Amino acid sequence: MRAVAIGFSRAAPGIVILEGFPTAMGENPAPLVKKALEYGTRNADEYARGENMYAASLALRSHVPFVGGEPTRGEQLKVFTGLGFANADVCFAYMVGSFVQALRAGTLEAPGDARFREAYAVWAQGFRDQYALEPLSPGEFAQVYRATFGVAYAGDKHLSTRADPGTSSMVGRIKQAEMHIRDEHLLGLIRKYLDGGKSVLVVYGGSHWSTLSAALELELGKPGIRVIR
Repeated sequence: MRAVAIGFSRAAPGIVILEGFPTAMGENPAPLVKKALEYGTRNADEYARGENMYAASLALRSHVPFVGGEPTRGEQLKVFTGLGFANADVCFAYMVGSFVQALRAGTLEAPGDARFREAYAVWAQGFRDQYALEPLSPGEFAQVYRATFGVAYAGDKHLSTRADPGTSSMVGRIKQAEMHIRDEHLLGLIRKYLDGGKSVLVVYGGSHWSTLSAALELELGKPGIRVIR
């Protein structure tokens, strides 16, 4: 949060690019404005309390537009299909990624957590909403998990790394493709606003700095880096 606040004070941005929702929603999309206005209130849910909505709330307060930095799921799906992945593969990778995030966030405590089916229903609806496709059932997910990784998810000691894009599994390859698609889109968006003469503040997870820093350095020169302690 301090890094975001310092970014605003130093960059005096003319546009803020946020992770997690598509550019196609336009600047200051109404559903995200509503979430941003919940920041700091008792009604704020986990998403509204996050750094992206904090950044959006600062943007609104400063009368600066914010926009999502993501391609649409449809654009991503088109690339996945071109690479030979079936819709079921994409669904499985999405569910594994959601599972890993839930474990890391503490929403679920272990791979065999009794709340898994309840959480799975939420992820399944998210997949329907975002991809307009029917997700795998919990039973189908369990079967594909064993076939893919050679172990049941409930007993998998390595579940927390299964969605890492550095791995060679089908899930890892889809995640690699996803990162590439997203980074290309984000870089193009940064270029667009810089070419339009705007100061750009990008609020994204640190992994995107790792993957985009070389391209940004080629275009903008050596960065100045400030460590926030």
